Amino acid sequence: MIPRIKVDELNTPADAARTVREQLGVWRGRLNSVVELIEGAGALVVCRELVAPLPLDSGADTVPVDAVSCSAAEEDPLVLLNVGTPAERQRFTLAHELGHMVMHRIPHPDQEKQANSFAAELSMPVRDIRGDLQSRQVTVQRLLDLKSEWKVSMWALLRRARTLGVISDWQYRTLAVEMSSLGYRTREPSALKPETPTAVDSIVAGVPEVHERVLPVSGAAWAQACDVRRRQARPRES
Repeated sequence: MIPRIKVDELNTPADAARTVREQLGVWRGRLNSVVELIEGAGALVVCRELVAPLPLDSGADTVPVDAVSCSAAEEDPLVLLNVGTPAERQRFTLAHELGHMVMHRIPHPDQEKQANSFAAELSMPVRDIRGDLQSRQVTVQRLLDLKSEWKVSMWALLRRARTLGVISDWQYRTLAVEMSSLGYRTREPSALKPETPTAVDSIVAGVPEVHERVLPVSGAAWAQACDVRRRQARPRES
């Protein structure tokens, strides 16, 4: 069951992510699969064409919406994942949508920033990632090494290092320029394997009529039904 957690000044989105990890039995380290975590909590993940996928990291202040989620009453929570989302961004996107389902039954003006903070802590918990970032100098090669271990993009790791104060703003900008010059805004080396949803296929195999209710639903229809807010670009994680 997806936990419902109220966040405020005392109970932050990062605190909520740690609580979710504890409740779902993932105590330390990287997540083996964000899809499995979401499906194991009782939600469905479905891949559909929402918008044309964009490059891995455009360098803009916002990122494209790669998914929408819905937690309607009396229905299984659903995450609709955009087909073609770069695998390096997919796990953070899924964690972001889980954050919405956990924290935002009622819309909040800072909900996108809150979901990003939740996703960063869920996918790269501070008590584990800080030591990895501090153990050696943060370089492009070090980010590549950590990417293989944590299964997130080099850009997400770079921003996490800045957010946690492991590197300065100047170091962040220097590394960002170097990574851009290497073409890593479009494609990073050591490509990650996309995660594949399985729960819907299992349900459909056992109950064929579910195919008519879930699988043909278009991204536009779900976005309209779920309301809102998330079809617009969201602030980049800090």
